[in-house]
Amino acid sequence: MTQPILTYVALTDTNSENTEVISKRKTRMEMVRISAAVMGIEFCYAAETAFVSPTLLKIGVKHRHMTLIWCLSPFIGFFLTPILGSLSDNCRSKLGRRRPFIILLSIGIILGKWPK
Repeated sequence: MTQPILTYVALTDTNSENTEVISKRKTRMEMVRISAAVMGIEFCYAAETAFVSPTLLKIGVKHRHMTLIWCLSPFIGFFLTPILGSLSDNCRSKLGRRRPFIILLSIGIILGKWPK
């Protein structure tokens, strides 16, 4: 049996001024899974950095505009993520709250990738 790793989660009760700290133990396998997910995200960022800049230069983006393009994605994510999250929280679809947004945004990605 693997030795559990101790992690802490702080919970705040909004009705009182008490704050409880509850400890939850994660197994080594859970920690490996979390680390693998983070590693996958980091590999995606590394691939993006390696392949996007040459592709943008190839399609005609000027070198002096590259910083603007790299800054665009975080700014869009910063403003759009809370808006889409709020809209999906209030969604009353038969498909659920998240699926309609996943489907619509996936269709948008496919249409954006469609060859011209």
